Amino acid sequence: MLRDISATKRIRKNPMRVLIAIVVIAALAWSGYWFIGARALDKGLRSGIEAARAQGMQIETEQLRVTGFPNRFDTMIDDPQIATADGRFGWAGPFLQIFALSYRPNEVIVALPDTHTVTTPSGLYEVTAPGAKASAQFRLKKTLPLDHAQLVAENVTLTREGKSLSMARLLAATRVPEGAGPEVQNIGISVDDLAISAEIAPDLPDAARIVDGLRLDATVGLTGPLDRNAIEVAPVAIRSIDLTELKVDWAGIGMSATGNLSVDARGIPTGPVEVSLANWPSAIDLIIDAGLIPAERADAVRQALSLMALMGGGKRALTVPLDLREGRVFLGPLPIGMAPRF
Repeated sequence: MLRDISATKRIRKNPMRVLIAIVVIAALAWSGYWFIGARALDKGLRSGIEAARAQGMQIETEQLRVTGFPNRFDTMIDDPQIATADGRFGWAGPFLQIFALSYRPNEVIVALPDTHTVTTPSGLYEVTAPGAKASAQFRLKKTLPLDHAQLVAENVTLTREGKSLSMARLLAATRVPEGAGPEVQNIGISVDDLAISAEIAPDLPDAARIVDGLRLDATVGLTGPLDRNAIEVAPVAIRSIDLTELKVDWAGIGMSATGNLSVDARGIPTGPVEVSLANWPSAIDLIIDAGLIPAERADAVRQALSLMALMGGGKRALTVPLDLREGRVFLGPLPIGMAPRF
């Protein structure tokens, strides 16, 4: 009893010593947490890369390290090069930086280099996007499925074989819809002031070289969640697209599209798409001048739309039913171009 009283008196006389001891213990515990976490992150990244390589993914890095003590886990990757096994999709840049607070490791911010390259089925693009930033949040599960992500970039330029597109602002976001599983993503894309160069569309009038705005809202069904397994086990592919709306504000005319598409294992979409044109004669001229419809099909497309407009009472507003099948886009029985690949 007397010992307890004596100890209590000593604590009361030296509260600062007790406080210092608590702070030191907490600092040591936090430091231990950070070093254990950083080592686990580094090991997990390296093992994930090796697992992805074993599945055919092409991944190369010059250096990978985890820094940020004591409050962040910062992953620094030098000269990363990533590509799918078939080489259809890929990304490469001088660096990739991923930042996360040590007490919220499932929420990350990604810093992209000002210049990098993106590979798609249509070719290799050089992308210039100064100061582009992305963020993502993953669900707290073992495989870390993606919950939502966002990309913001300004003054973006895409160049391929000397032909360029530029945009004043690009905003892209994806999120798992409420009540849906992680293999479903709702995607939104917004583009402001899309500039089409003369090298891409030499016949396009100068007044129509700026697309004022482009908005996409779609729900995409995937073969699996966007998680660790998508890199380490099997790449994720698109299997369905519910196109809620694609809206284009271009040279004073209004265009929008909706549709439901299924996508096969080759990435070829199949299904109906309805395109609404507020002023179809002007719209079709722009579409043809932009090279979106082959020149040899231009007259046939104009005739078909003229007939549809006549049957609809001669109105300038027109809803055009398109059908995607066999890798092509059809207007009735008339093929008018190639379908995109996913």
